[in-house]
Amino acid sequence: MPEPRSLWADPSAREPQRGWFERSPTPPSPSEDGGGEPPRGRPWGRIALAALLGFAALVAASFAGAALSGNDAKPAKSSSASAAGGLPAGRVTSLYRALSPGVVQVRSSKGTGTGFVVRDTGTIVTDLHVVDGGTKLRVVFDDPSHPITARLLGSDQATGLAALSINPADAPRLRALPLTDSDKVNVGDPTVAMGYRPGLGRSVVSGIIAGLGTDVLQTDAVSDRGGPLVDRTGMVIGMTSAPSAKTAGTGIGLAVPSTTIERVLPLIETGQTTAGAYLGVQAAAVPNGTGALVQSVVSGSPADVAGMQAAGSVGGGDTILGVETTRIATPDDLVKAISAHQPGDVVALLVERDGQRFNLDVTLEARPQNGP
Repeated sequence: MPEPRSLWADPSAREPQRGWFERSPTPPSPSEDGGGEPPRGRPWGRIALAALLGFAALVAASFAGAALSGNDAKPAKSSSASAAGGLPAGRVTSLYRALSPGVVQVRSSKGTGTGFVVRDTGTIVTDLHVVDGGTKLRVVFDDPSHPITARLLGSDQATGLAALSINPADAPRLRALPLTDSDKVNVGDPTVAMGYRPGLGRSVVSGIIAGLGTDVLQTDAVSDRGGPLVDRTGMVIGMTSAPSAKTAGTGIGLAVPSTTIERVLPLIETGQTTAGAYLGVQAAAVPNGTGALVQSVVSGSPADVAGMQAAGSVGGGDTILGVETTRIATPDDLVKAISAHQPGDVVALLVERDGQRFNLDVTLEARPQNGP
């Protein structure tokens, strides 16, 4: 089996420049992006134009962050959250038209969801919940009456990613969507999410990045799970996923960052199905310090078996300062360090408890379906 190539055209160019994405969609014309210089003319013409532009701005504000349904890309009702920080309607429409050839509906015996093409050889990324346990996998590009047979390459329980494959000859208009570095994303950045809403067809929603976490992006651009979340240039920064118990009903959705996709996809598309390594703790930042302060330990988890103590225990609980040779400065560092290992690995944790530092060996297990 050939070695899978990276999603990035030049991984070595990731820093300091973004030379690691494949290609960028054609930028819209100034008129599409709400820009452009007004025509010159007599003063009364400019006054009339100013009034017209003022009216147009009000209309554009009502459509910013609008959901576009179907294949004609006409704006539907907007959401107030998206209108506050989303892209102009013209830009959203431009991105929708440019990227929709790479967005597919995923069908299985379990139901439907969304996916998007990441390789021109026919690899498609989707949410694991869309295909997990399902049979008769199919994807639909433009024509719902002609679904294309797909096969499951692999999946990752920890991130909720699944990789499908189709024969590119079955989809002449197949287009791989370009990914960029989600580590460069900031809270407040505009985003666009694309997907297939059950019973409504293809759709697009504009919004912003509402929050950042370890292996997760938060956004108010909520769409069907498995679809691409893109930035204002049309580069994929994540894959939309199911909301968590904390975000359900809040209008905030979650997305798997593109950096996580880049890390996990080469494993699962070669046929591996991994559950991810699991420690079994929930940790918080150390006030005025570094490390991951253990807030709770899951009963029966690897951390519990190894004797790890949570905050509130005798001695004040444990702070994790290192995993093997990796220094842990934040809880995010801990998650990334554990994710770099496999179930069954024995790792040495540098732990501080009651002012004393020591090593604690922990045998990692496979992550349960909803494990922390």
